[in-house]
Parts: sequence; C-alpha cells; structure tokens
Amino acid sequence: MLAFGIVQRTILAPPSSVELSVATSGSAPLTVIEGSTLQSHSGRQTIKIDGDDAVTAAYGRTSDVYAWIGDASYNLVTVDPATGQLVTTVHSGAENSVPSIADSDLWYDDYQDTRHLQLSVTLPSDDALLIAADGTEPAPSHISISWPLDDSTPWTGPLIIGGAVLLIFGLVMLLIAIYRIRTRHGPKRKMPKVPKQKTIRSVRPAARTSTKSGSLGAIVVLLAVGALAVPAASSPARADDTPSPTPTGDATAAPSEPVPAVTTSQLDRIVDRVEATIGQADSTLDPTVAATRMTGPALQLKTADYALKSKDANATPDSPAIPADAEVKLELPQQVSPTSDTWPRSVMVVLAPKGASTTSSPTPDASGDATAAPSSTPDPSATATPSQPFVVLVLQQATARDNYKVDYFLTLQAPIPEVAAPTTGAAVLAPDSALLSMSPKKVAAAYADVLANDTASASASAFDLSADNLAKAWGKAAQAAEQQKQAALASPNNVAYTTAAGADDLIALATTDAGALVTATVQQAMTVTPGEAGAKVIAQGDVLTLSGVDRSDKGYDVTYGGQVLFYVPALGTSEPITVLAYAQGLLSAQAIQ
Repeated sequence: MLAFGIVQRTILAPPSSVELSVATSGSAPLTVIEGSTLQSHSGRQTIKIDGDDAVTAAYGRTSDVYAWIGDASYNLVTVDPATGQLVTTVHSGAENSVPSIADSDLWYDDYQDTRHLQLSVTLPSDDALLIAADGTEPAPSHISISWPLDDSTPWTGPLIIGGAVLLIFGLVMLLIAIYRIRTRHGPKRKMPKVPKQKTIRSVRPAARTSTKSGSLGAIVVLLAVGALAVPAASSPARADDTPSPTPTGDATAAPSEPVPAVTTSQLDRIVDRVEATIGQADSTLDPTVAATRMTGPALQLKTADYALKSKDANATPDSPAIPADAEVKLELPQQVSPTSDTWPRSVMVVLAPKGASTTSSPTPDASGDATAAPSSTPDPSATATPSQPFVVLVLQQATARDNYKVDYFLTLQAPIPEVAAPTTGAAVLAPDSALLSMSPKKVAAAYADVLANDTASASASAFDLSADNLAKAWGKAAQAAEQQKQAALASPNNVAYTTAAGADDLIALATTDAGALVTATVQQAMTVTPGEAGAKVIAQGDVLTLSGVDRSDKGYDVTYGGQVLFYVPALGTSEPITVLAYAQGLLSAQAIQ
C-alpha cells in the first residue's frame, strides 16, 4: 500500500496541464484567438506569446475585435478537430499595417511587454484575444496555450496512511510474537528422586501457534490484498498528452440580449484617461492635446477658453471644470447588440466632488448585486462647494479604432431621472422618435424659440424654465436688460439677438420611465452697432480680448454657444421638458469689417 501510494504521485501521476502551441508566419500584423478556441479545454487559460520586439495583447467582445481589425490582414488561430492541435489560417486584407492596439478604449484590458508576454485569463466564447507587435511589424510568431488538468490522486493519502498503519500494526505483532516465543517454555517443577537410570534427553516440542494469532494474521493479509486491489481499479486513467477539444457546455453559446457598450471597469479607465488629458491640456492651454479626448461643442468651447486665457491669464474660462478628486456618481452606457459592429457609440457619466451624496442608492436585487438596480440620481444640491459643481460628460466613440471623446461637457443643475443600471445600459432613440412628448430633433429648435420669444413662443408650455439658469442668462428678459443697458450709454449702441438650434449631432438615451435624456446645442448671436452716426462701439472684457480691437465704427459680431442636456418625458404625459445640465460661453468675437 505504501509503495503503490507513492507510485501514484510519481511514476503514475497524471499531467497537471495540457499545452498546445503554434507558430505563425507571414506579414500579417495581427493574430486573433477566438473564445471558442480558448474554451477548447476547461479551466483558466495561460497564454504565452514570444516575438522579436514589442508584444501586445488585448481582449474584448469578438464582434468588437473584428470591427477594430476592419480590412487588415490577420492570422486566425483555431483547433483542428481531427488532431486536436492548434493551427493558423491567414486572412488577407487591404491593410498590412495598423495602429497600435495598446490603450484602446475598446478593450476590456490589454497587456504589453518586450519579446515575451505571459497572461492568465478566463475568456468566454463570445470574447476574443487580439495579438500584435507595434502594428507595422508582423504579429509575434510563437504562441502557446495551456489549460490545467485534474491531476489529483484521491487514493494516494488513504493508501499511504493505511499502509503506515498496517506497517506499525505488523511491527507490533512481530514484537509480541518474539516476546511470546522467548517467554513460553512450559512449567518448571522438581522431579522426585528415582534410581539412576540411563539418561534420556527429551526434545522440547515446538511451541504451538495460537489460533487467535493465526486468525489475526489472516485478517491482516486479507486487508492488505484488498487495499491493493481497490486503488488499482480506482486510480484515474492517465490523460493523453494531446486530448481532443471538448467545448464546455453553455460557455460556447453567444448571448443574444443587449449589452452595455462598455463595462464599468472600462468606463472608469476611460474617465481617468479623459481627466488626465484635459488636465494636461488645461495646464498648457493646448487645444491639440484637448482634441485627443474632446470633440464637437465641448472642444469648441474649450478652444475658445484657451484663446482667452492665452491673451489674458486672469480670464475666467466658460467650460466647466472637473471637480478635484472627482467621483463617478452615475454611469449610463449605450446599449448595443453583443454582435454589433456599428458606430458611433455613446456613454454618459456624472462626476461629483469627493464625498458628495446622491438622492438615492442602488437597491440590491435578489442576487445581491447592487449594480442590477436602476442608477442613483445625482443631486446637484449636494455639491461640496459652489466652485465644485457636479459635471456631466457625454462621450462618443466615432469608430472602433477611435477612443471615446467628450462631446458634451456640462454643469448639472437638476436631478437626473432614474436610468438603467450600468450593467444593462440605455437604449439609443432615433432623432425622429415618436415615443416622446417631443421628437428629439425638434427639442433644440423649440427651446431656442422659447429663449427668443418667451411666452409668445408656441413651445413655451412644453418647457419648465423656472429653475433653468441658461434661460435666465439667454432668455428674453436677459436680452431686454442688455439692450436697455447699451441704449443708456452716453453714446448708445443698438443690440440685436438671434437664437437658433446648433448643427451638432444630438444623442438621446432612454430613461426607465420611457422618457429620454437628449443632448443638443443652441447658439446665440449678438450684433452690437453704433446707435448714432459717426459713433463707435467700444469693446470691453472678453469681447475686447478675443477680437483684439478696442473700438469699431461698425460694431461687433459676438457668438455664444450653449450645450444642453434635456429630459424629454414619454409620449402622453403632462410633464414638461426640463433642462438638466448646460454649459455656455463666448465662442467668437470680431469687429465688423
């Protein structure tokens, strides 16, 4: 038993893992290993990649990986069902060089090293691994994948322990037997004196074996024989060095339910990168750096801020500022099909000062997962300091190879209605959706008309402007006040306003009450001209700084840009449209030529 137990863990021990390897050739810059290949054997996958220089690996949804590849050449690593070995197939494309796959927002995670890279992952069948060098050189050529095998020998312990017990028992029995042989000589008594006769030496008879001892010995022999027979029949068969692929049940089935465009960990990483880039751009007033993570109306306002700051260091920027030590209070990614290869994709986040509270907390579902509940509603009244308001970032990813960029950068002024959990995502509504009280594409124009005409607008009753700070700054009352101010000058000026919807793309994300969060832009143009013949308009403040002309006999054209986040209720409700967040500022100022 002792010997067989030791042999089971040494000579007869099964392999601890199965490893398959493959070598690629050719100039393709990418190699793909789909999740179905990585699921050929059960267990965590350990992947070793060897190349000549840089080695990069990233993984994400299979559809996203192929969308990133596009028309580039790539190697596809699969398992040959006949031999169970890894094989590679070359798929030729129009591109033989691609950008680096490192640090893309599309991946769940990525890894980089030099010449050799080893990673341990557990990828499901609907994910894929993408391998590259630097994008211009051929992909690393040597790849091996290993999976753990069950090399346990459950009978080893009982055999060794049982053998040791029987050995000790046998030794004890041996000592007892030796002792009994030495001490069992029969009775000693004096014999009566008799006449001397010829001495006859008697031979002592051999000691008889006790029946009890004989039975015990037989039992020991039977136990030993039985123990040897049972483990020999029960020991696991040795695993083949190259087992055939065995997909693991439901792991190979691709989900059909919609999924969020990004996971929570992805979004946290994206927000960190955005914060770092905007911080760097702000410190150097470099719009080129800002453009790597900003676009659309957000970049337009940020660029105007940099133009002002570069001319006047004391100028106050109009763009919102990300709070110091910002915390993500709400994440709302767009919902996509797991096999979708369409872009652009959108996501919205709310950042708050550290420690700021929300109006409610996520409620755990039956499984205890708090993220399955609708997202909490950020409350702007909980802002830690007036100078650190809640800010809303609406980001878009234009194509699979692009990173997410901030399209709208706004200050929150009202609580956001309940939205889906970040693990579910929100459906994107079409611009002409008829499921809302007002079509998303009409909201900006209607709002601009209300700003220009106040209660005289046909859309006045559709909006709640009671707590709208943008309406207070741009509305009819504010325009009239500025006109009166300019008319009261010693040399009066004429002021004319034009307010209209912007041309920027809108984004509409559904809420849980069948409403939608809709982004849009509005622009307000102000033209200031002399009120008297021969007079000049004197520029002041930011208008002077941006235009560079202190006075003009023809006046100035000034343009303000506004970014707005609306809540549009569901069709059939009496609830008005409200402005949840906004940002506005001076975009341009120039003397009329």
